[in-house]
Amino acid sequence: MNRKKLKGVVLGCRMGSAHAHSMAICNEYDVISVCDINQEIASNCAKSLNISNVYSDYETMLTEIKPDVVAIATPTNLHYEHTLQALAAGVKGICCEKPMAICMGDAKDMTKKCKSAGVSLIINHQRRMSTELIYARKLIERGAIGEIRMVRLECGGDMLSDGTHLLDSLMWFMGDVGAEWVMGQVHRIGEPFRYGHNIENGAMAVIRLKNGVRAEIMVGDLRTENRDYQDYQIIGTKGIIWRCGDNSVDNLFISDGHGGHYTPGTADRGIFKPMPVENGEVGEWRKIELPQRVNAMAESYKLLASKILDGSPHPLDADIALISFEILMAVFESSRLRKKIVFPLNQDRYPLDIMIEQGII
Repeated sequence: MNRKKLKGVVLGCRMGSAHAHSMAICNEYDVISVCDINQEIASNCAKSLNISNVYSDYETMLTEIKPDVVAIATPTNLHYEHTLQALAAGVKGICCEKPMAICMGDAKDMTKKCKSAGVSLIINHQRRMSTELIYARKLIERGAIGEIRMVRLECGGDMLSDGTHLLDSLMWFMGDVGAEWVMGQVHRIGEPFRYGHNIENGAMAVIRLKNGVRAEIMVGDLRTENRDYQDYQIIGTKGIIWRCGDNSVDNLFISDGHGGHYTPGTADRGIFKPMPVENGEVGEWRKIELPQRVNAMAESYKLLASKILDGSPHPLDADIALISFEILMAVFESSRLRKKIVFPLNQDRYPLDIMIEQGII
C-alpha cells in the first residue's frame, strides 16, 4: 500500500538548502515550499528544487501550505520561537537545526510541548548518522579497543554552535549515558556574537560520564593547534580510535598495537592527522575501511518519516539531544560559579548571558 507523501517545507535557506535537498531525495516527502527573509536566497533555493512556492513570511507559509514537516534552519535564537509556531500550526514533525535553543529552559519547554502534542521533534546532530560514527560505535561495542577510559574531542568555533556536535557525538559513542558532573571554563575577548547570541572565544571542560568514562572537550582558541574541525579520539585499554575531522574521505583510524601504514603528520591545510608512511616502513595507525558513505541528513529524514507514521524511534530525538545540551549548558554554569556542576543542572538561563550581565567575563 502506497502512503501519501509528507508535505515538507524549509525555513531558513542557507543551511536550510541542505535540509531541502536531503528531504527532496527521500520518497517519503514532497518538498512544497521554502521561506527566508532574504528573497534572493529563498528564490535560489526554490529554483534548485524546481518548486514555485517561495515565502518571506513564516506564518503565511504555515497558514497557506499547512505542511506536515518543517525544517527549521534559522539562527539559534529563533529556534524556540519557530518550533512553537510550527507546533501551533499543526505539523506532524519538526527537524530543528542544532543547537536546539540558547538556554535550558527553552530546550526543555519545546521538547515537552512537542511530546505532549504528539509531534515528532528531532535536532539535526547529523554526525551521529554518518557512516564513520556508526562504524566507530560498532567497534567500541564489540571491544575493538578494550574498555573505554577516555574520550577527547576538539573543534573550532564556539561551544554552543559547534561544541554541541562534540557533546552529541560523545553521547553517541557512549550510548547516551549522560554525565555525573562537569568542570568547565570559558573566556571571552571583546563582545563576540554569532547566530543571534553571545559566544565565547574559547571553552574547555572535563566531564565524568555515568559509565565512569572521562571526557575532555576543547573548543575555539583552546583547541590543540592544527587539529581539524570535529576531531575525536576514543581511548581504550587496548587501543585508540581517531576520527580526524570532517574534511577527508579517509578520516577514521585505529591504533591497537598491531601496526599499520600510517603515522601522525601534517596534511594539506596544515592539519595534523595520520599520514601514510614512506619506504614500506611500519606505522602505528591503520585506516578503517568503511562501507559506502550515506547521506546522513537524508537518512535522518527517512527515519523522521518512520517516526511520524509508525512511531519508530529516532537517534536525533529531542529527548536525546537534551542530554548533551544539559552538559553543554553546565560547562558555562561551571565557569560562572567556578565550581564543579553535579547533575541535574539547576539553571534554565544561558549562563554566558548571566556572566556578561554580572560583569564577570
